[in-house]
Amino acid sequence: MCSYFKKRMNKTIMQVLCDIRIMNACVLLNRFPDKTIAEISKKCGFESPSYFGSVFRKHQGMTPDTYRKWIPADH
Repeated sequence: MCSYFKKRMNKTIMQVLCDIRIMNACVLLNRFPDKTIAEISKKCGFESPSYFGSVFRKHQGMTPDTYRKWIPADH
């Protein structure tokens, strides 16, 4: 099943899950500016804020805090 998924999606199940978690984190960073990075990382299923920051940086090219500051104020 996993090999079929990877062949069809060109990503592993875990990579897709991580993509979804990061997309969810982006939404939460935008919608809840009062929540800490630690709260958002936990809500998105990451074991630690530092691991979350590392994965987020790899996917988005910036830290969660920088991403939050980068979001336009009217959103």
